[in-house]
Amino acid sequence: MEIIAKRENPLLERIEIEAIERGFTPTPPRIEVRKKLAELLKVDPELIIIEKISSKPGLHRIKASYYTSKEALQRIVHQHVLLRHLPKEERARVLEGLREQKRRKK
Repeated sequence: MEIIAKRENPLLERIEIEAIERGFTPTPPRIEVRKKLAELLKVDPELIIIEKISSKPGLHRIKASYYTSKEALQRIVHQHVLLRHLPKEERARVLEGLREQKRRKK
């Protein structure tokens, strides 16, 4: 994986990243891409949000953002996007908790 562009966005307290990964492989899961970007940037993977992965034969284009703090990430990123970055088991548990909260409100 190689980073082809980095832009700092101080208003949203993040660094926007564009990367490519070459190879004839299936589209990688967000969790894998997140770990690879964290290793490249030497940052905490919890602060990276993968916005888009587009694939063509032999090339994966990745758009991601690295937030400067967990507070900025929680304040700016929507909940459904945060859920996409959780492992399947944890995501199912969180969604069940949210459904239970909705049932209690009714």
